[in-house]
Amino acid sequence: QSVIISDYVPATTTNALYNDGGTLTFNGSAVGGGTDAYTSGVATYASGNTIATQAIANYASGNTIATQAIANYASGNTIATQAVDLTAGDGLTGGGTLAANRTFAVGAGNLIDVQANQVDVDLSEAAAATIAHGDNLIFLDGGATGAASKGSTDDLANLLAGDGLTKSNSVMAVNVDDSTIETDSDAIRVKDNGITLAKMAGLARGKIIYGDSSGDPAALALGAANQVLTSDGTDVSWADNVNTYISGIAVYSSGNTIVNDGLVAYASGNTANIAFGSNAEGDLLYHNGTSFVRLAKGTDDYILKMNGNVPNWEAESGGGSSTLSGLTDTNISS
Repeated sequence: QSVIISDYVPATTTNALYNDGGTLTFNGSAVGGGTDAYTSGVATYASGNTIATQAIANYASGNTIATQAIANYASGNTIATQAVDLTAGDGLTGGGTLAANRTFAVGAGNLIDVQANQVDVDLSEAAAATIAHGDNLIFLDGGATGAASKGSTDDLANLLAGDGLTKSNSVMAVNVDDSTIETDSDAIRVKDNGITLAKMAGLARGKIIYGDSSGDPAALALGAANQVLTSDGTDVSWADNVNTYISGIAVYSSGNTIVNDGLVAYASGNTANIAFGSNAEGDLLYHNGTSFVRLAKGTDDYILKMNGNVPNWEAESGGGSSTLSGLTDTNISS
């Protein structure tokens, strides 16, 4: 089987095999004579067939390679002579004509790093700024494999505002009742007079709260019966009754003072009918048959006399004085 090459000389003969008036020509030089056929095994196609056995490809027009006219560009030049320019589009760099191998590359930009086989977002390149109400944050919606999404700072504050917190315009604040707890600028504190008895911890009956040596509140244990609260000038404590009292406080035989021993017990045992009425200097107390009463002090030089069954202050009365002398064995009678 022979290969028939039509008589045709291309405009560019470099690296071209063609029939020049019956002479087989390659690259502008004759390679054989006439129409001698080549034996199998000369040129081999990619299919593995030799020129002698390879079917000639047909174009869509139905013409074979040997008879198909080479396509012309609008310029009138064929593929071999047309200058093709590969232009990099948006986001790409590189390109050029087919005169050499060309490469396209992804262009790096703000927050974009281009690696050998990947493109990364590099947030470290972001400019520093203060987050404010109305700004948006980037996050993965649904976890590590979620879709990249954005949300506002107000949404984030609403998410984080748990019990006891409120948010307004992306700002969270602590809720206070303003009766026990109050806010003061950036601090939370107990309000003055805000702690009531209802807010204090329970305390055993009879105990007393006092300041201890560290300046902290402490509970003083309940004292024994009839003990009194005393101080040593620094601390307080319960102690037995003290028998040494300040000047002027009477001490009974029992050892107790007037303030804690009750009224004086007279021989009669009657202590209910005593009426002092006054504590004027010089007054006397006597019993009128019913109760104890006060006798006001008398006038100067008055003497106390009995008037019936009660005493009374009276002026001194009686005859003048006489001088008796030279008398022996004399009886004087009224």
